[in-house]
Amino acid sequence: MRYLSAAELLSEEIFFRNICVLPIREPLGYEAVFSGEKRQCSVLFLYLAGQREYSVSQGKGFFLNPGEILYVPQYASYRFRITETGEEMQDYAIAVNFEMTDRNGEPVCLGKSPQVLLKDTLSHYFSRFHRALSIDTGAKTNTLLLQSSICSLCYEIFRELQLTEAEKEPWSVLLPAIDLIESTPAEDISIPELAKRCGVSETRFRQLFNRYTGGESAICYRNRLRIEQVERMLRTEQVTVEYAAREAGFRDMSHFYRMYKKYRSHQNGNA
Repeated sequence: MRYLSAAELLSEEIFFRNICVLPIREPLGYEAVFSGEKRQCSVLFLYLAGQREYSVSQGKGFFLNPGEILYVPQYASYRFRITETGEEMQDYAIAVNFEMTDRNGEPVCLGKSPQVLLKDTLSHYFSRFHRALSIDTGAKTNTLLLQSSICSLCYEIFRELQLTEAEKEPWSVLLPAIDLIESTPAEDISIPELAKRCGVSETRFRQLFNRYTGGESAICYRNRLRIEQVERMLRTEQVTVEYAAREAGFRDMSHFYRMYKKYRSHQNGNA
């Protein structure tokens, strides 16, 4: 099991399996306890009516209130108790059960403990959860539709969570540059231009970016994104290495091979 941040989940190839969407209704006072083995999947939980009190094995307990989105990782240990209900004498939620794995098939989770991710103040996520709930999984043709719906939902939630987390850090000023690099990795945007978009000097930009990435420069970060794009194209499309490298933004094949060798050496060193 790998425990990743929202930013790390967004930067990797993640696969969703065993998806199930269902409504949840429980009466006042209902309690449940989950040990690590009992929670066999991750859960995204949009709470709509009532209140729950959660106790977790790692971290502080908390209350779950209407409009909040809860994430429960696979194999988490926790317990909850329903302290308030809605008008129908039950609480109400929409739960999305799923498993996430990386490209090597290893399970991944957003952290180790249950946590409230965000509040759906404008009911934007309610429509996404409800749409997933309405998909008839009995029809085989809807399997891909459900998977696409959940992938899109998770991307939006993880992206909002990433931005919220970044705003708490001193390097949140880098977001315009990071968004630009990630959306157009094939473009050779200069460091002065990236620094200008962030409203800082070139020197300050380089310092902040190295702190943000743990020592990786903006150019190396972009090259890594390009190499990952090449690898994806070679796995999923019938193209040559030269074609994939050009599409990813490498103009010189010798430069690509040097970067790829360095990237692979780094990856093997961290394995």
